[in-house]
Amino acid sequence: MLHNGTTQLFDYWNAVKGNRTAPLRSEIAPAAISSILPSTFILHQDDTGQMVFRLSGTALCLLFSEELKGKPFDHLLDQDDRNLMRRTLSSLQTEMVAVVLQLEGTSERGRSVQIEALLLPMMDEEPRILGCLHTMDMPYWIGAEALMSLTISNLRIIDAGKELISLHNRPAVALSQRKAAPQPFQSSNKFAVLQGGAMLGAKQAPRVATRLQKPNLVILPGGRS
Repeated sequence: MLHNGTTQLFDYWNAVKGNRTAPLRSEIAPAAISSILPSTFILHQDDTGQMVFRLSGTALCLLFSEELKGKPFDHLLDQDDRNLMRRTLSSLQTEMVAVVLQLEGTSERGRSVQIEALLLPMMDEEPRILGCLHTMDMPYWIGAEALMSLTISNLRIIDAGKELISLHNRPAVALSQRKAAPQPFQSSNKFAVLQGGAMLGAKQAPRVATRLQKPNLVILPGGRS
């Protein structure tokens, strides 16, 4: 985690949940995270099964120049990354793990800004996710030019039920090369996850994939450096 606001929300969520897999929605006290509320949001599952904004902070609405309530979270992403985000949101709720994303936001005039997002599961009668989204800097055009889409640069899975001492040594999953030239063998891989925490329910895979393997998610050994 690179942004102080991201770390603050994660530490609060982790403290409230204690030894459980996730805290209850009713246990989250806005006053305890008042300094980062403008960049915080809550997602819930609507009647169509999509994870949409239930609440969104003012800083987020400023970034996108619109009210986000009711909008599907994956619609903030570039079209190529929406399926990945939907799978991530679904698996996050199943595995009860935290997800940290490094994103690149593109404005309506083609300018870019680096963004960090955090997604945290909550226990409730319906699936809900607590999260935050912070720009790594504040360009002069933020607020004047709306962000039109986000692309995923890398993704990190954190199993808060495991020992977190090596958290900062775990490499993120770089996705910047996912649209590069084809590899020697054809593969339908979207991205690879380095072992080090819960793997979103996917089976562990060998270090080297064979020509016959075409998984959507490849797990590579890794972890503490």
